[in-house]
Amino acid sequence: MSADIFYKKFIFHIASVVCVTFFLCACVYAGIIANAERVFVGASFYFLVTEDVKVEVGAEFAKLEGGAGYLLEYDGVERVTLAVYLEESEGLSVQQNLQKDGKSTALLYKGVSSLCFKGREKQKSSLYVNGLNTFKSYITILKGIVDGLAKGFTQERCKSLLNIQLKQYNYAQACYSSYQPLCEALGESAKQLSNILREVVYLKDLRYLLCWQTEKYISLCSQFSL
Repeated sequence: MSADIFYKKFIFHIASVVCVTFFLCACVYAGIIANAERVFVGASFYFLVTEDVKVEVGAEFAKLEGGAGYLLEYDGVERVTLAVYLEESEGLSVQQNLQKDGKSTALLYKGVSSLCFKGREKQKSSLYVNGLNTFKSYITILKGIVDGLAKGFTQERCKSLLNIQLKQYNYAQACYSSYQPLCEALGESAKQLSNILREVVYLKDLRYLLCWQTEKYISLCSQFSL
């Protein structure tokens, strides 16, 4: 009987310790959140994907037709991406045109609402925000070049703009060397763009790079989420 009472007291003691620990952790976390620095971003991206379940085959067909052929994971499912858009209306317009040709697609949203800097992160928040804003501006510029090539830019014109972009990647990489994840993303962007510039510039390759950069930007921003 005494052993049973001792056991119940022991369980009660353990449960009390767990509850108190949980409560203290919750209070500490609440304090961290309350003192966190928030920066509004409001970045939205719209990925136009095929409904083809055979992703590898779908990716190759997408590339043949000028699509990115980029494999995007969304809600645990891999989808073949044709292109990414900064405006929903543009994505919907392309989707409707493809539907007229009998092609079934979906427009998937990914975005970033705000950045949240906690603890020591606040000391470098300006660096992070400026770096991410710079990367996003490069995404916007590349999107403009993609649109230009689709509308008839000559190879000479396109390569001239892309070479400027390449220099910007390299310059920004040096500027943000202390922000390692971004520095690596800029380095990879420069590498991919250098490879594209060696040959004829194709829409599919620029669209692939644009999809990759967009996902990388979202991933970098997610490091500063609650």
